[in-house]
Amino acid sequence: MLVVDSLTVVLGKAEVLKGIDLVAPRGVTAVLGINGVGKTTLFRALAGLYPFGGSVTWKELGVDPPTPVTGVGFAPQEVPTTRVMTCHGLLTYLAVLDGKPRDEAMVVADACLTYVGLAEERNKRSHALSGGMKKRLGIAQALLSEHPVVLLDEPTSGLDLLQRRSILDLIQDLGRERTVLMSTHMASDVIEAADRYVVLTNGSILTSGSTDSLDVAALERLITDAAQRGAA
Repeated sequence: MLVVDSLTVVLGKAEVLKGIDLVAPRGVTAVLGINGVGKTTLFRALAGLYPFGGSVTWKELGVDPPTPVTGVGFAPQEVPTTRVMTCHGLLTYLAVLDGKPRDEAMVVADACLTYVGLAEERNKRSHALSGGMKKRLGIAQALLSEHPVVLLDEPTSGLDLLQRRSILDLIQDLGRERTVLMSTHMASDVIEAADRYVVLTNGSILTSGSTDSLDVAALERLITDAAQRGAA
């Protein structure tokens, strides 16, 4: 499980995240909140892109001590593509940057494309993909490191109803094998795909819990409450 203890992030003179405590076991944990509450900052810190205070560790059940987390899989909200590289070429390049030998990188790239349903798009230029396919490519990119923790920043943003349902199905499947954190501002995403939720407001966690007994209306009330507290 992923264990986040007293995580703080200061950008410039602003304390953007304020003592985040979070435990995420295998499955899907949704980080929920309106725009600007710190969801992307949290994911970038967990991915090692921002310096932070506190600790982020990985704890295997029955194994002590926990180990520091490095090299997690991360799919940003805006998936990077290129007019030059094919989908397979781009993933191979990223896997080589991650430290894999080229032959291994090519195999892993193919496996990731197949997993997310893009095997037939293998030789298509990555910039030519549809919005839904680009989101799938981002998830494939996050899987290249083969790390048990995968971070998906707003994986359904900008998608139509069918594309969104397809991505949520993929996320649920991924959560059967790994610890997945996905950020979203949509309560329906949480109910449909997540096992647990965390509500962020003003850089802090307002509440968290299981999605078992929640519905969309209840979550939307939590988001509204969080937004009002953040504005206070």
